[in-house]
Amino acid sequence: MIKIDRPSTAPTKLTKDGAEATEELKRLFEADPDGYKSGKKKFVFNKKIYGHETVKAALKAAQFDKCCFCERKTEVGHVEHFRGKGGYQQDETETLQYPGYYWLAYYWTNLLFSCETCNSSFKRNFFPLKNPKHRATSHHDDISIEKPLIINPSTEDPEKFIEFYSHYPKAIKGNKRGLETIKRTGLGRPFIDDRRREHYLRVKAFYLLSNEPSLPANKRDELRQLITEASNKESEYASMIRCALKHGFRY
Repeated sequence: MIKIDRPSTAPTKLTKDGAEATEELKRLFEADPDGYKSGKKKFVFNKKIYGHETVKAALKAAQFDKCCFCERKTEVGHVEHFRGKGGYQQDETETLQYPGYYWLAYYWTNLLFSCETCNSSFKRNFFPLKNPKHRATSHHDDISIEKPLIINPSTEDPEKFIEFYSHYPKAIKGNKRGLETIKRTGLGRPFIDDRRREHYLRVKAFYLLSNEPSLPANKRDELRQLITEASNKESEYASMIRCALKHGFRY
């Protein structure tokens, strides 16, 4: 994961249709808060708004077509809600709780672009907090007092919490947020590990060759340029390569 620079201006689809839909969701909640909190009533969300092509395109552009969590480039991905719109779970021991962060369903700063696996197979509705008692359960509550355990790459720098040993993601000094983020987004799942390993070994080979005195200077410069490009924010698995460079590919 790397820090995402999200444009401050939201797509028109969200500021117009999304704003109107949000007011309707609030109105529905006000009419029967107990019904929505019990789960007897459930909100219906319009994917044509939050998943509109202009919204998805803006997110993909900000993230260089990379998943916000695993950093794999993908054309087929989801518009991910950082705070789940329909419901939430603190952990596996808790059943799905309602109503979820319905008032943020069309909110620009709650949206990210993620690969299907990170979103649907791992993060799903998990949204653990340091103190669950501080959870906002309606649009009347203040989400600013929440302390999410999953790192939000659009507002925080994940590299302060997660590092890499070779191609394996690790929580720096075992910090809770790094551990929870790796677990809930599947950053260590086998398929991604295999892809990262191939990429790591390739760039490591470039690194070693770039320091080989017997190689012509122009060739070493070319290799160093490739390494620099691999660490740029638009490249796949940039956080892993940055960490490797920081430690001289010592792992």
